[in-house]
Amino acid sequence: MHARCLSCYPLLLLLLLLLLRLLLLRPCLAEPPRSSDDGSDDKLTLLSFSRLCGGWSGVVCGRRHTDRVVALRLNSSGLDGRLSPFVGNLSFLRVLDLNSNNLEGPMPQELGQLRRLRFLDLSRNLFAGSVPPALGWCAQLTHVHLGFNHLQGELPSEIGSFKYLVYLNLIDNHLSGEIPPFLANLSSIRSLGLSYNAFSGPIPPPFVAHLPHLSSVSFEFNNLSGAIPPSFWNISNLINLSLAGNALTGTLPPNTFDNLPRLQTFFLQANQLHGHIPASLGNASDLLSIQLRTNFFSGTVPPQDLILASNMLGGELPVSISNLSTSLLILALEYNKVSGSIPEGIGNLVNLQALDLSNNFFTGTLPSSMILLQGVPRNAVPEDIERFLCGTNVEPPPFESFLRPGVPDPIRVVLVKFRSRTDAANAFITKNRGFCLNNPVSMRVLQ
Repeated sequence: MHARCLSCYPLLLLLLLLLLRLLLLRPCLAEPPRSSDDGSDDKLTLLSFSRLCGGWSGVVCGRRHTDRVVALRLNSSGLDGRLSPFVGNLSFLRVLDLNSNNLEGPMPQELGQLRRLRFLDLSRNLFAGSVPPALGWCAQLTHVHLGFNHLQGELPSEIGSFKYLVYLNLIDNHLSGEIPPFLANLSSIRSLGLSYNAFSGPIPPPFVAHLPHLSSVSFEFNNLSGAIPPSFWNISNLINLSLAGNALTGTLPPNTFDNLPRLQTFFLQANQLHGHIPASLGNASDLLSIQLRTNFFSGTVPPQDLILASNMLGGELPVSISNLSTSLLILALEYNKVSGSIPEGIGNLVNLQALDLSNNFFTGTLPSSMILLQGVPRNAVPEDIERFLCGTNVEPPPFESFLRPGVPDPIRVVLVKFRSRTDAANAFITKNRGFCLNNPVSMRVLQ
């Protein structure tokens, strides 16, 4: 009995190799084998494989229908050639993941026969041609990943029939035409990625008004024009918005950020927008990154309070922080992972009342420009405060550079100057892992 099972292994291996050759036909086998006019031999091979599957990595069979293939996960497997139309015979398939291979040629229309398919990932291959309209027959799809290929042409209207679709990624292809209004029919969509294509024309005005679950929109680096539809500013679940690298015009309304409580990234750089940056920017309390460069905005950065505390922000504090509005009253970056030195230009924030950079990894010396922070009344009364935690390679500047007329001698270094907000001032001075005074001194802050 055991010897008989062992004798089966060469047959199983032969069937596996034949299946892969059928699914991934080489360029020289772009057409079905001539030995069978109707392809019945190939279909029988796929059915035979279904009955014998279960022992190979990346091939999953059903629990109830153990002779049916329900998932093919062959991503990053070094596969090349063309995807055979006979893949459509795997009628129980729910997951088809072939991403990160070297598959080429058109996507077969027979994909539309996979009526149970829910997850389709053909991204990061060399597929060309158009998006097959037959995909519209795969009504159960929730995830479609076709990005990073060479697809071209306009999107077929059948795409708008996916009522369960949550994720649509078509990034980095050669798709063209206008953004079709039928995308507004994707009532369950959460993430929509059309970046790095050749879409042109305006964004359809009612486009996102019917997409209540939308959290991520990526249309960057196309050829879009016209104004941003007002409906974008009412997507309460929006987390990421990227419309950068287009030719969008118009202004941002004053209430742009009033109804975007979850917004984290906001990229509109490299467009033709003008007007003032909305004062409602200060209401975007979860905002982590905003890019507005290379537009025609005028005026100043509006917020009085910039509070990004208790996040995972890293890197160095950019020199461009000196370009923030001179009306900025609070700058709070405590409890992050910001490193490097404090930019000299921080002294340009002349009306700053509260500066909290505590619990980061700052090093270097304190910039002498901090003496320019003029928020200290002349009759200020010194108040004792904890000195920085030691243990880092920080060299304090000569204390003379921080002395101001009228400051009593015991106050050696004026690190922060405030009109008010004692708690914020104390938080800045105490418990910063990046600063150290080698010689204990009496440190005080003016209030």
